[in-house]
Amino acid sequence: FILSGIGTQHSRPTGISDCVLRVAAGTCLLADCQVRLKDGNAGFGVVVGPDILAPISGSNKPHVMLKRSEVVHASTSCLCFMGGQLTIEEGCSLRDCHTGISICDQGSIAFILANIRMACRDGGQKFQQVSGGIVTECHRDEGPDWQT
Repeated sequence: FILSGIGTQHSRPTGISDCVLRVAAGTCLLADCQVRLKDGNAGFGVVVGPDILAPISGSNKPHVMLKRSEVVHASTSCLCFMGGQLTIEEGCSLRDCHTGISICDQGSIAFILANIRMACRDGGQKFQQVSGGIVTECHRDEGPDWQT
């Protein structure tokens, strides 16, 4: 199936509301689907992070798992902030993006459990780690490769 969003017509996203899917609580599994923004617009594919207006309640951190899915036409394919967690499993691709995965702060983490296909726009970057965010690649036949 296809999840689609408009994003914004500005050259850059104006905020996390310019996304196709936002997960602020609980766990979300996206399997066998395509997440896409309107071609030519700016925005995020998947945003993982708590609702900053909600009171801190000791609940689990929001978590998204991508499996056999692709994110296309996004400024940033996947964005994690304030403890958001992302797991990318087999068969995933991130295409036509400026940044593949952006991890914005300490406590936010992306687990990459399989090889993913990433096609960034000219001058783009596959991973963006800001203020202590972690991207770790862990293939089933080897241990984790921590990147900080």
